[in-house]
Amino acid sequence: MLHDTKDDINHMKILKTIRVDDSDKNIFDQPAEPGEIAITGSFAFSDKVFSELDRKGKIAYQSAWLGIGSFGNSTFVEVQEVEESDLDQAQQKLAVYFVQNFGAPSIADALPVAQDELNYSVSLCEFDAGTILAIERTDTPEGIKESIRMISQPEIIGATL
Repeated sequence: MLHDTKDDINHMKILKTIRVDDSDKNIFDQPAEPGEIAITGSFAFSDKVFSELDRKGKIAYQSAWLGIGSFGNSTFVEVQEVEESDLDQAQQKLAVYFVQNFGAPSIADALPVAQDELNYSVSLCEFDAGTILAIERTDTPEGIKESIRMISQPEIIGATL
């Protein structure tokens, strides 16, 4: 269920980046820091041609979440509780990111889009806090297709939260 107003994202669960091991530091140009609020970030690839990406770009396209803060990539995210003030800060940071990197005309214009991205992230948190998720993207004739899957605890032993 998507949320239409800022009040709806009060006391919600959200996705936050985790680092299972040092591999994110090696496979992504910009790895996210553990604990950043995360979104799918598929918009970052909407104007990319997969075959033209370098190896790290292809890995990010196929399997990375976007951390809000560093705007780096993370292989895994965890469902966690979040305070309203954290979501407000993430929305502001994401709006600024849209202006600086994606041509949004103003922060005011970018705020609703940032809220939509965060609302989508909230909608993926139907699992218990502590659940780990991975994303897989594929190119289709209709555009990018996202698949989200739950990761079992034995797959993530040694994660840094």
